Amino acid sequence: MQRFKQRAETDGCRFIEPVLPETGVVVDVGCGNGALASWVANSNESVNVFALDKELNQLSLTQVLQTNLFYIESDAYALSLTDNSVDLIYLHAVCMYLVPLSTVLEECNRVLKIGGQIALRNGLSVVNNMELFVNGELLSKVLNHSLRKNSDNPNIAFTIPDILKSMHFYEISTNTSIESSRSIEEIQQVANSTIELLDGKIGNDALQENIITANELEELKMGIKEWSMDNKAYNKAVWIEHIYIKVKKYDRNSKLACKI
Repeated sequence: MQRFKQRAETDGCRFIEPVLPETGVVVDVGCGNGALASWVANSNESVNVFALDKELNQLSLTQVLQTNLFYIESDAYALSLTDNSVDLIYLHAVCMYLVPLSTVLEECNRVLKIGGQIALRNGLSVVNNMELFVNGELLSKVLNHSLRKNSDNPNIAFTIPDILKSMHFYEISTNTSIESSRSIEEIQQVANSTIELLDGKIGNDALQENIITANELEELKMGIKEWSMDNKAYNKAVWIEHIYIKVKKYDRNSKLACKI
């Protein structure tokens, strides 16, 4: 538990801290166990933090009573927030699970104020030794099939800029980083997240569209569990980070942004 919270603070907080407003409303979409939202609320008591997730059953891991932190059960595709009410909205390591991503970003656009910012940090690709235990080609086929539903480009990290610019967002910065994980807790977290994807909409879509059979799906999940228990398991992730500001008008050709 403590390791997960420390990881959120060293990875997510390093990314979020530079864009935190001095006052106003901050929203965490897909807050998970709430560690990052808790850190944000604690770092600045002048902001109100709304931590949203479709299911709040993970909060018992880190939930702390804070007067400026509010947990809301909300679907990312229909945010339980009013229009033009948010100063900063961030999605940390969740975009790869959201299909279609464009619908979620449209909701973010709806609730953000002009001059508000959106920050996204997402896995670009993952390199690990999981293929020693599972059919890596089949797993990639299932996951890429889902990602292609977001865009003609199967990699969502590259589709985000085009989607946001079409909604009058102006890019402030983009950064790429590489992280390696070998601890048992982190490996199990990667395994559990992958199995959740296969148990959810991504796996169901692959079954319905004959990308994979039910037996193959079960074999993938069993292999991932075996991988997570191997003492030589490792995971190396490449992350891409985007920060955009919402403007009234964006000229793609001249790359000029204007708030008025």
